[in-house]
Amino acid sequence: MDHNHVLEHSLHQLLRENHFKNINFPAPHPVTALVGLTKKRRLAGPNALSRKQLMHMSDRCKERIPMVRKRKHMKTKRQHIRSIVICHLKQRRKGLFAVRTQRIKKRVKLQVGQIVGLTINNIFMKKKNNKTNTLRPISSLRSFALGLILESQADTACDMEKDKSRELKLFDLQGHLHHTVSITKKGMFICMYNKQVVYTGINDVRMISDTDTVVTMFTTGDWETYGVTGTASGDLLVCLRKDDQSKVVRYSSTGTVLQEIQYDSQCQPLYKNAVYITENVNADIIVTDWEKDAVIAVDRLGIFRYSYSDVTGSTVTTDSVGHVIVTDFGGSKVHMLDRDGRFLRYIIPEGGINVPRSVCILGDGEMMVGECKTGIAKRIKYLKE
Repeated sequence: MDHNHVLEHSLHQLLRENHFKNINFPAPHPVTALVGLTKKRRLAGPNALSRKQLMHMSDRCKERIPMVRKRKHMKTKRQHIRSIVICHLKQRRKGLFAVRTQRIKKRVKLQVGQIVGLTINNIFMKKKNNKTNTLRPISSLRSFALGLILESQADTACDMEKDKSRELKLFDLQGHLHHTVSITKKGMFICMYNKQVVYTGINDVRMISDTDTVVTMFTTGDWETYGVTGTASGDLLVCLRKDDQSKVVRYSSTGTVLQEIQYDSQCQPLYKNAVYITENVNADIIVTDWEKDAVIAVDRLGIFRYSYSDVTGSTVTTDSVGHVIVTDFGGSKVHMLDRDGRFLRYIIPEGGINVPRSVCILGDGEMMVGECKTGIAKRIKYLKE
């Protein structure tokens, strides 16, 4: 019996012996002892855990996890162990690590439509100082604000081909609507740039001014615009597509082309359908390719660095330490990679994620993920402080 079967048999044996039957606990502590000891070991190979080690860990779980009242939102230790067994069975051939279940801090139910774009803005919203009666910028990401682009009708989930009017809505992180701007173009791709909301139309890039006026920044000719993101250098990176060609172009704020990224060192196309884009802290340019079902990264000069596959309809963002966060539209989960494209773990909140499309980082180890079909934004703690 190989190590994979030993692990499966051992975990199922623990369940049959009811080691965790009467142990309940509040999130975010599911299988802390178990996953904490196994997250740095592969579930297969010479370093796999033996049944004796697993039995020892179950005893440690009993000792460390306090007895608390059972609540509706809590899951038992037995249920979480099952989820790890299922995950291991699915990923056994790839030799991936165990998955740590994450806690959803808050579900924000939005008023209409499906979430197709999401960005965080803590700059242009202001609040009043009670003592001096003056306005000052909000300093905390926990206060304001969540900007989402929503379809105005909810009859067809995530159908971006029909010519529907759409709205850009500004929510706080408690789900309260503060502002709405109507947009008539595609509006699926948004970012913050120079304290303003920027989004792509069909063949142009547009900005929403302080007076809610939509201003065209520049046009892209015959090339259709997709993902857009601001960079640390103050430029804009835009994904473009024409016929069967796809590329990434760096623009200045006035629309001057500064760089084009389309081919690798062998003069082969890097992208087939570049859709979403972000810049990492090391200046890597990371793109999701919906035709290749992959995440493709190049360095600041456009030289290929890595590719991460097996993600469908994905979006991508990065955090302050260089983690690459990728939503998996088809797999209903979030992938977490390191800055070199190596898989770290899945981020799966309690209750799961229903068709995640949009994602952004809030800071303090938290992210916001928008479900395309349900119109729910889930605030998830994915890193310990």
